[in-house]
Amino acid sequence: WDFVSMDKGYVGLIADLKYNKLQASIDSPVLTSTAATKQNAPVPTIGAAFRVFPVPMLAIGGDVSGLKINRSDFEAKFVDVNVDGTVYFGKYLGVQGGYRSVTVDYTIDDDLGDLKLKGPWVGGLVRF
Repeated sequence: WDFVSMDKGYVGLIADLKYNKLQASIDSPVLTSTAATKQNAPVPTIGAAFRVFPVPMLAIGGDVSGLKINRSDFEAKFVDVNVDGTVYFGKYLGVQGGYRSVTVDYTIDDDLGDLKLKGPWVGGLVRF
């Protein structure tokens, strides 16, 4: 929902479902076999997004969304931050790049987890 919407950009609220797939393994001389896990976690999040167009062929934007649960048997925090820019080559093509950070912390019974993914990204844009 864009609560501010103008020709040069917008600011709005987002609600989405991020479907995360995690596959991890560890191999150690101490272990007799490799320890591995595969987990799927749908995470509903809420946050804010913005985009501005300083010139018609350039867009700068970003979003932040997350979820925090704090119960006696389960604690979790999920935060996703993205800042990006897009250069348009006409109406149908563009190049995007930005920086993204995803942080996940959880405690379930006696199990603790801490995951941080961050770094730059690039991509292409095709509209039709």
